[in-house]
Amino acid sequence: MRDVSGFVFAGMAAGCLGLLAGCSSPVRGGPAVPLASGGASAVYVSQPALDLGVTGTVTQYPASGNGVASPTEALATPFTQADSYVATDPSGQLYLGIQTGESSEVLVFSSGASGSASPARTIVGSAASFSEPGPLAVDAASQLYVVDPAGSISVFSNTADRAATPVRLIQGSLTRLADATVPSAISVDGAGNIYVALESTSANVADWTILVFSPSATGNVAPARIITVSNPCSLDNSIEVALDAKGNFHAACFEGDASTILEFALSAPAVATPVKTIAGAATGLEGVLALSVDSVGNLYALSYTQSTGLSVLGFGPSSSGNIAPAIQFKSGSMTSIFPQLALR
Repeated sequence: MRDVSGFVFAGMAAGCLGLLAGCSSPVRGGPAVPLASGGASAVYVSQPALDLGVTGTVTQYPASGNGVASPTEALATPFTQADSYVATDPSGQLYLGIQTGESSEVLVFSSGASGSASPARTIVGSAASFSEPGPLAVDAASQLYVVDPAGSISVFSNTADRAATPVRLIQGSLTRLADATVPSAISVDGAGNIYVALESTSANVADWTILVFSPSATGNVAPARIITVSNPCSLDNSIEVALDAKGNFHAACFEGDASTILEFALSAPAVATPVKTIAGAATGLEGVLALSVDSVGNLYALSYTQSTGLSVLGFGPSSSGNIAPAIQFKSGSMTSIFPQLALR
């Protein structure tokens, strides 16, 4: 969990605040690569409530929006003491991780939930599952995967509720999940392989580690593959990452007053060269605060600029170089500098 007092979360905050002072207006130009059809239909922006007495929100927008957008749905969410990860499933259910005091939960909201709606289910962490809800993923069967930064992955059935026992729990010294790292993303491919991205907590080890577990992995089991991705950015400037359904790894780096998005194909034990780089004035990227990739490879980023605040940008699967986004929209409902992003 990226607690607001923790190393990674604090580093992200410092990067964001530095950008506030140095951002310039985005410049659009160059031909955009259209979004591929069959991808996401909705974008969800989670803005956690990190102060007592304040309500957080999850707002939903059309994935093809442009200009100024109003949310099609807005859901009030409770106070949480740490970063609030969000995910969706094929039926439109929304999953939100929260932590309050000793209680760690994943709230599951029905499709279309809005306003002050109560969750349809509440999965409560326990000694048999997770102590903190970190990055979340949901597979095609609506099984929920919860990464615990303490070193485990809990897999829950699509009907799990309250202190449910995971159908699988990946945990133990062989897993490498409890190394000196912080989990930053998880994805599950069509075959059920699990990909987990880990960031080092040491300034002397800036590379990313990707652990790949087989579809049947459970217990104290070693990853089927361990992939090291060389980090071309300083550690504090490479917080936002995403793993797509094929396991490709995407990272947004803060460099100067702009952001670069890199994509790595995880085809070898050690990966140093990105297959694609999106960067330049035409991209509209200045301070990327969240990343997500849909099932057909469309990449969505939440970017902050001093002139426009938060906006959602979408890039088609073959986007590379100094290229304009295919879609870009902002909303008066997006105000947090600690947002999360999910797609459906």
